[in-house]
Amino acid sequence: MDMQEKIAQVREIEALLKETKSLNEEKESLSKDKDLTDGQIRALTKSFAALQEDLKQKENTVLVISSNNSFL
Repeated sequence: MDMQEKIAQVREIEALLKETKSLNEEKESLSKDKDLTDGQIRALTKSFAALQEDLKQKENTVLVISSNNSFL
């Protein structure tokens, strides 16, 4: 292997290392985005459950009021 081939290999290795670094940074960024999104999903799920419970309680209140009115 002559000097030009070695220089070409070194340049290729440097380019691959640079690309690897870039891909690792992108992977880290996507992982952080996923963590944030997972947190938002958990918060929305809790909120949804609370809203469902509130709706159920209001429906029960309406049923009680309706049944009391039917006795009048």
